[in-house]
Formats: sequence, structure tokens, C-alpha cells
Amino acid sequence: MRWEELFSWFPSGSLDLLSHFAYCARQPSVTASVECDEMIVNGGITLVINRHQLNVQNRSNSVPAMECREFLLAVVNNRPGLRKRYAEWFPRCELDTADQTLAPMYSRISSLWSVANVPPPPLTGDPDDIYLLLLQHKLRVIWERRRVKNNPTAAVNRLISETRELQHYRRAIQRGEPRPDSAVWCSHTTDALEWLKGNTDKLLKCAIDTCNEYPYFIRQKPNQRYCSEVCSAAAERKRVEKRPPKKVKGPARLSAEGRAAIVKAQRSRWAAFKSNQRKSRENRAT
Repeated sequence: MRWEELFSWFPSGSLDLLSHFAYCARQPSVTASVECDEMIVNGGITLVINRHQLNVQNRSNSVPAMECREFLLAVVNNRPGLRKRYAEWFPRCELDTADQTLAPMYSRISSLWSVANVPPPPLTGDPDDIYLLLLQHKLRVIWERRRVKNNPTAAVNRLISETRELQHYRRAIQRGEPRPDSAVWCSHTTDALEWLKGNTDKLLKCAIDTCNEYPYFIRQKPNQRYCSEVCSAAAERKRVEKRPPKKVKGPARLSAEGRAAIVKAQRSRWAAFKSNQRKSRENRAT
């Protein structure tokens, strides 16, 4: 049974409701009448269909926190091999649908996703590139808003909403997708953003202004100011170079005769001390 055939069984009024719950998987169940017997597994969603009702159940297969963290760092810093490693985290965008899905989101950059230190991403001809550049730009805006304490949590919530919106419109336009797992990327990305929402207080940018490799990082220990040990060591070297030189000791203020007199007096006091100790022991013995 093909995925689009399942959707053809529902009237238009229930189709939007089913699509919303099936691809966002934020509610435990939704029911609708159907005349068939089938079970379909679609990413994190299990559809159990019988002759009376359809149950949409959310399986507990959320992405681990460490993987969410690494995905966000890879995107915001544009690490090499990003697409190959996280192929299932990105939607398959088509040229004929880019104008209807990605173009409206790009138009919101100036009004909703604009900060001084993050320039807008360039427009390219590849829809997959546009999506990645948009996601990267929005994550950098969230990092910058955290740096200036400008409510980064609200920006994360907006990005979650836009991610679900993109999947909703893609599903409405591309009814003939060959595989029924096209919502896996939405589920993975949403898990990562939900994790990000609970950890916005750890979002930092490297204290070295000239750090151009991976400047955005997530704090793992208290008082961390640098993205890596390399930047931390470079900052320490600069601090050492800026320290004032040690003062050179000047010549001794006493002459050789004066120092010899001090030594003689110390030895005399030590001899007197030892003599008094000896006399005390002799008195106690008698």
C-alpha cells in the first residue's frame, strides 16, 4: 500500500488534521473512520489501522541529547561533511516547490531574523543549499541573541514553528513522494531544537574575535570562554606577552664588611643560645 493512497481515503476536512499529527507527532493519538486493515511505520510514527478507526501513536525514538548537540554545532559552524553525516536531518527540496516553500521563509529574514553581527545568507539556485543557509543563519541569530540577552528562547520557538510549517507545506505540495519517511528530518530537527530551547543559557561565541573556524560553541564547563583548547592556549600566550617584565634586582645596599659583621653577630647569638641550652641541661641533671 502506498502512502499517498492512505491519504486519499480521508475527506479534505480530516486530511489536514491527520497530516499535522502524523508529521509533527505532538499528540498521543487522533482518530478517523476508515475501511481497511493495515499497519504502517513512518519514522517516529506508527499508524495502526483497523476497520473502525485510525490511531496515530508517537514512539519513543527521540534523538539522543549528544547527537542533537553535535548536529546544531555542525550546522551553525558549517563543519565539513555536514550533509553526508546528517543526510536524514535535511528535507529533499525540489526546484518546482522551492518558490512556494523556501522563498516565503527567506523573505522573513529582514523582519524576523535580523541581528547586527549576522549578515543575511545569499540566495543560490539549489533549494537544498537555501534550506541549509537559512537554518544556519537562524541558529547564528539565536546564538547572537543569547550573547546580548535578547530572549533567545523566543527565537528557538519561532524556528520550531517554521520547521513544522515547512514540512506541512511540502507534504501539501508533494503528494507523490516515493518514500513515506520524508518527515524523519522534521522529527530529528524538532528534537534538536527542543533540546536547544532548554540549553540556551549555554550558547556562547568564542572570546577570540579572530576565531573563524568554529566560533559558536555550547558551554560544557563553568566559566568557559573559548570554543576549543587551541583558542584557550592562544589567549593564554597573549596574556603572558602582555605581562610587564620582571623587575631586575639592583646591587646590594650593604658592603662586604657590613655583611661580614651581620654574619659574625648571628653566629655569636647562635653560640650563646647553644651554651644556655647546655647549662640548663646540666642544672637539671644535678
